[in-house]
Amino acid sequence: MKRMLFLLAALLTLSASGAQERAQSLLRRLAATLGELEPYEVVFEVATERGPVAGRYRVDGDRYYMQVGRAEVYGDGECRREIDPSRREVVVDHADLSSRNLLNNPTRAFDFVGEEYDFAASDAGAGRVEVVMTPRRAGSVVERILVEVDAASALPSSVTYEVDGDRIRIAILSVGKSAEPVRRFDAARYAGFEIIDFR
Repeated sequence: MKRMLFLLAALLTLSASGAQERAQSLLRRLAATLGELEPYEVVFEVATERGPVAGRYRVDGDRYYMQVGRAEVYGDGECRREIDPSRREVVVDHADLSSRNLLNNPTRAFDFVGEEYDFAASDAGAGRVEVVMTPRRAGSVVERILVEVDAASALPSSVTYEVDGDRIRIAILSVGKSAEPVRRFDAARYAGFEIIDFR
C-alpha cells in the first residue's frame, strides 16, 4: 500500500511538472513571437462595470505609447507620463520595468517565464490554452494572472488579473507588426496641462 501511495505521489508530481513545462513553453513562444514582431501594436478592450473600454498600444523595446479611452500614456524606459484630458493633467513617474501589468508596463505584459510564478495550463477551447500563474511570493497583491494564448499563433487572446479581490479582464482583439513608430511625448501637445511629477 505504501508503495502504491508513493507511486501515485510520484505520478502527480510528474503531471504537475509537465503542466508547468507546457505553460512555460507556451509563454516562451508568446514572448518570442512578440519579439519577432517588434515594433508591434496591440488593440484591446478592458471590461468595466460600465461596459468595455477600447485601448491600443505600440511597443518598441522599452518605449511605448498607449491609449485607453481618452487617456494616453507614454513610456520611454525611464519615466511614464500619463495624460488625463478631462483633468488636463500630465502625471509623471518613474517607469516600473519589473511590472507585468499590461496597463502599467505593456513592454513586459507577456514576459512571465521565471521563478516568480507557479504555472498551470489547460485547454480553453477553440484552439486556445489558458495559462494560470500564481505568484510564489507570500503577501503579493496579485492573486493570479490568467493568459489565454492561441496555441497555433502563440499570440494572446486575453489576460485577466486577480488583484485584492478584484478581477480585471482585458480582451486582446489584434496583435500585429506596427507600420508607425511609437509616438514620443511632446510637451507642446499638452500646453496648459498641469504637470504632476512624482519622480
